[in-house]
Amino acid sequence: EVLPPNLSKAVGIEAVCEHIGIPMSRSVAIGDSNNDVEAVARAAVGISIGGGCDDLVAVANIVAPAVSQGGLAWALAAAGLVDEPPTPA
Repeated sequence: EVLPPNLSKAVGIEAVCEHIGIPMSRSVAIGDSNNDVEAVARAAVGISIGGGCDDLVAVANIVAPAVSQGGLAWALAAAGLVDEPPTPA
């Protein structure tokens, strides 16, 4: 990813929240690598998927399993965005 120095995923989340009229205190960020640290740290609920990035795990409120282990569905449920993760097939 290449971004201008004044932009980041965290700035993007803030802009979207402002645009749609919700406070950052209701935001959720989910990430899996170093380029997600700022966004996960700044969101009200920050979720690390897979736990493979120590810097991300350090700022996350929740550490979810890997995507290959149903981690995204698990993370969405943990954040209260879905009732419960689907049962793997």
